[in-house]
Amino acid sequence: MSTAHRQPWAASGRPWGVLAPVLTPFEVSGAVDLPAFVEHCRWLVSQGVGLALFTAESETAHLSLAARTSMLDAVLAAGIAADRVTAQLPGDRRDSALSFARHALDAGVNGLMLSGPLEDTHLLIEHLAKNRHAALYLCGHAFDTAALARLLDRHGTGIAGIWHQDADRHSLAALPSKRHPLGLQVFTSDESRLAQDLARGAAGCITPLANVCPAWLARACADEDEHRQATAQACVLRAARAFRAQALRVSMRHVLAQWTERPGWQRSPTSTLPLAESELTRLMTELLMMRFDMPGLRVAA
Repeated sequence: MSTAHRQPWAASGRPWGVLAPVLTPFEVSGAVDLPAFVEHCRWLVSQGVGLALFTAESETAHLSLAARTSMLDAVLAAGIAADRVTAQLPGDRRDSALSFARHALDAGVNGLMLSGPLEDTHLLIEHLAKNRHAALYLCGHAFDTAALARLLDRHGTGIAGIWHQDADRHSLAALPSKRHPLGLQVFTSDESRLAQDLARGAAGCITPLANVCPAWLARACADEDEHRQATAQACVLRAARAFRAQALRVSMRHVLAQWTERPGWQRSPTSTLPLAESELTRLMTELLMMRFDMPGLRVAA
């Protein structure tokens, strides 16, 4: 059965399904390669996944508020629907987070992600929860269920859900979802358990792997044909093993650079080691053997 038919929030304007924590290409100067970034975002949405901007995977923590705002504006100006976009708020200062949140909400983006200890984000939630259009998602590797229950009791539908980055079946079951009037949306990070997590009531999956195989993930999440869905899940598992044989982010950046002939994908503000030529050849050969493709992604002339 399709996830769209199974999940009550699918037609509510809230995010659901597979979201890609979008990687960011950079110019030699260190500035964002905005045309390549927008091209990638447009391609991801065309393949059936949503966008999660400015997460840790995006490597944008060092960028100014103005730079992040320009990136968001460029994505929306490219014709990408605002309801396919979520954005993580700057975590360094509350005033910056509020300023960015107001801009995003005015632009039509209703999915906003907050990271940090639950009690520390209370004042930010207090401000944002007053906006009835905002769907706020708390991000973390571990959640204090008692603190989360208190926030739900206090803010109700002001908190739409969480991105549980280390969720397993026990932690999912322990979450106080029933305290939420509309049901707490839970996004996991493990693409290998996508079908199982959806069956347990998860809203979807936010996985870096969606940057390179979005179509397989989208079918594994929502294809109404069970055989196609299972086939897509198997393809996802094979691709995950290939990309994760080395550092995932590095592998994905090198493959994107190869596929698009855009060197900006190989540039990173973090001190990651480059992928050895032999390892890149091995990865590309393995991907071709599994008929890996990025259909519709423009190859530079």
